[in-house]
Amino acid sequence: MQRYRMLTLILALLILTSLRADAEKNRSVMENTVRKPAVAGQFYNDNPAALKVEVEEYMDAAKTSIVEGRVIAIVAPHAGYIYSGQVAAHGYKLIKGMNYETVVVISPSHAEYFGF
Repeated sequence: MQRYRMLTLILALLILTSLRADAEKNRSVMENTVRKPAVAGQFYNDNPAALKVEVEEYMDAAKTSIVEGRVIAIVAPHAGYIYSGQVAAHGYKLIKGMNYETVVVISPSHAEYFGF
């Protein structure tokens, strides 16, 4: 019985070590990969300088309330900036200047089918 426990522990450690190595490799790939803008010029400005001005205008116009504590989540629309930019800016202004170790974006894909 003791031998079985030891073998189970060793196997578990090997699996965890392998998973951690894979996770580190995937993290490195993700951190060094920047997705090219897929719809620039359609749903947001394709000129970086003009886009920056537009986003800054949305942020400047956004009025926020004082929130006690740390904001741990926001829900923001992701439609074209002309349609939802001002609404999204209200959420993003709440976290402007804050540092987060992890950011998770959950959104639908408009181009891919995921059969679950």
